[in-house]
Amino acid sequence: MGNRVVLVTWLLLTLWCCSEAQWLRTISYATNCSLSWAGVQRYCRRSFTDMVTWYGTSSLSLSQFLRDLNKTSVWVGLRRNAANDSQWNWINETQDVSMSINWDLDQNSPHCALLKADGWRWFSARCSSHHGFYCSHGTKIRFHSFSRSWFKAEEACQEEGGHLVTVTKNNAAALKKSGWIGLYRVGGDTWRWVGNQTSEYRTWANGEPSYKDCGSLNTVEDVYESRHCSEVQSVVCNKDNLVLVKLNRTWEEALAFCAHLDQPCTGVCRFHLLRVENWNMHRYVRQRIHDATTDEVWTGRRFLGGRWFWGISNLTDQPGGVSQCPAHHCGVTSKSNPNYWLSRDCTERRNFICAEVQEVP
Repeated sequence: MGNRVVLVTWLLLTLWCCSEAQWLRTISYATNCSLSWAGVQRYCRRSFTDMVTWYGTSSLSLSQFLRDLNKTSVWVGLRRNAANDSQWNWINETQDVSMSINWDLDQNSPHCALLKADGWRWFSARCSSHHGFYCSHGTKIRFHSFSRSWFKAEEACQEEGGHLVTVTKNNAAALKKSGWIGLYRVGGDTWRWVGNQTSEYRTWANGEPSYKDCGSLNTVEDVYESRHCSEVQSVVCNKDNLVLVKLNRTWEEALAFCAHLDQPCTGVCRFHLLRVENWNMHRYVRQRIHDATTDEVWTGRRFLGGRWFWGISNLTDQPGGVSQCPAHHCGVTSKSNPNYWLSRDCTERRNFICAEVQEVP
């Protein structure tokens, strides 16, 4: 894949056995090749850990790093929700981030159907774009030349007692100008008429409907954009210091397995059951364990002698409301449960996650 340039991001500094340690460390690799979004995902998962997300790397740091390499746009691990056209998710997550990240000019907008007078064909367009529109009330169709977004156009039609027009074989010839019609994308390849109207009539242009369902990072403006997933863009991948072990072990067995894990590393390092100490790290780990064969994985937290410890020797702060006499004494992180202060019976068997920790004497 050509030459690689790396950006190292230290996400957490803490202590382990009186030495400084990096419990979660991600490295961003940039290559001089370009691939489609799916091609980047396959390459990153085969050669590194995964695509870049905001949980593993600061977008500001990444943008500056890539600008220095003259890379203005790169694929990131962001995709439109396949079941809901208005939602966006980071890979391996289900939380909607369509309103919480820095988009460029309504780039997160869903898709709606636009009739264009040139050939009388339909095109998929961002619902946030502004066009004239057709309202219908019963069999009466009225065209409005003033421009509105699809949603504002539908509001205007409702004020007239109707909806954006549902196009059928019987009324299609009455549509003589370019404008919004009442068809919108639900998700995937599913489209629906507004107001629960029914019509199987379709007259899409060649290559339509086309979707901008994949997310890229504009490194010049440090904003996210939606693009056609088949476009080719620069390859940037993340690699971390974590090892997901898809074997079912008790907590004690997992602790011993990590301690004896024999994998190459740089410098002086050891492996330990992962220490998950803050919310950002927890969010990263939750998406990192998407391939686990159990919903929950062991982490290094253990309740002993009335206190919570990391591993066997490090005391951890206890947040307010945590039981001083918990029913279960070993910590887990869950793919489905967002609470990061979870504990289970230590004799249960599940997957676990180890961290390579570089130690400084």
